Amino acid sequence: MIFTPYVYQAILLGAIGEEAVGAILSHYGVLFDVVPDPIFEIADLHIANTAWYIDCKNFTERTMDNFDLPMDDPAWHEKLNDHYFKENALRKLGIIQQHHGQDVDCKLIYLNLASREDRVRSYRDANFNNVSTFDAARIVVVQGVLNRDHPKQYNAVFESFIEALLDTLNVEE
Repeated sequence: MIFTPYVYQAILLGAIGEEAVGAILSHYGVLFDVVPDPIFEIADLHIANTAWYIDCKNFTERTMDNFDLPMDDPAWHEKLNDHYFKENALRKLGIIQQHHGQDVDCKLIYLNLASREDRVRSYRDANFNNVSTFDAARIVVVQGVLNRDHPKQYNAVFESFIEALLDTLNVEE
């Protein structure tokens, strides 16, 4: 198999996102377990003593903007759109639930390393319907941990997420 420079760049950016997100969460006192083999391909981090997994991203603003494009837009991509994201998230959540059991509180959390401040956070149930709380969520999407315009600041969507996460885990800040 031959890797192009673009593939190497994508791998490197993904690794940077994973390491940075892991370090930020560790700073807040979140502990991690080893990701079990059946989940290894779908998640980067496993929150200790839970069935909660984090898929770390390092998407650019342009990539995130592409998710909202209609199919007839020339920039539309078959794997970077809302429909594909939803189907893929539900598939991954299903794998996690199979591994842990249907009665276990499983979560799939997407954390993108950096974005503009105006990016959203969404909480979804196991059918991808909006829910209002972290506790009710099975799929969590935080489109930006760090503020791309002010890299030493966290985005408000991340701050509300981390508060809910730490509260649920009973971690003292």
